[in-house]
Amino acid sequence: MDQSVVAGLGNIYVAEALWEAELDPRTSAAKVLRGNLEKLVTAIRLVLSPKQRRPGRYTDTRGVSRFAVYDREGKICRRCGGTIERIVQAGRSTYFCPDCQLN
Repeated sequence: MDQSVVAGLGNIYVAEALWEAELDPRTSAAKVLRGNLEKLVTAIRLVLSPKQRRPGRYTDTRGVSRFAVYDREGKICRRCGGTIERIVQAGRSTYFCPDCQLN
């Protein structure tokens, strides 16, 4: 969420991109390895792409688009089966799966 590192992404898309890249949102940007930065750039492009927008790829039983992690605290992670958690960073909610979003 540090806008001095990457600006213009809101917390919803940041949470989704970090989930796609399997990165822990609690890690300082200065400590992210180069290979993980490349994964994050790919994930950001994927999440923001109108044609491949990943948050919309998930649907519930009624066909309603859902996010992978955003606003899913306490629900099952669709990738690993862990439980989505919510933390507050810079006054904003951040959702992630502590089981599969590692560094």
